[in-house]
Amino acid sequence: MTRVLLVIVIVLALLLALFGVQNPQTVNIRFLSFTSGYVPVYVVILISTLAGIVLSTILGLRSRVGATLKTRKLERQVADLEKQIAARTPVVTTSASVPTDTPTTSTSRLR
Repeated sequence: MTRVLLVIVIVLALLLALFGVQNPQTVNIRFLSFTSGYVPVYVVILISTLAGIVLSTILGLRSRVGATLKTRKLERQVADLEKQIAARTPVVTTSASVPTDTPTTSTSRLR
């Protein structure tokens, strides 16, 4: 899985670099009241890509942290339940008597 992810990242980086080389013209960016000077198109695409990576990482971390917390909670519940089971289970002791699976002979039969 790690190699597949690495290949995908390399391909996307190459496509981004190719896009930047083929689109060197500049654009004026306007967002609400913000206006930038003229910026190359590849810089706009690079910033957008990085913003997407950061956003997806934050969302991924959020779900991963939630799953980790839930796992810890469930592990604590399992440990508590195992302790309850251990407390309710009677302790079996073995005695030094003759095992019940071996045949015993009665002294009355021998006479």
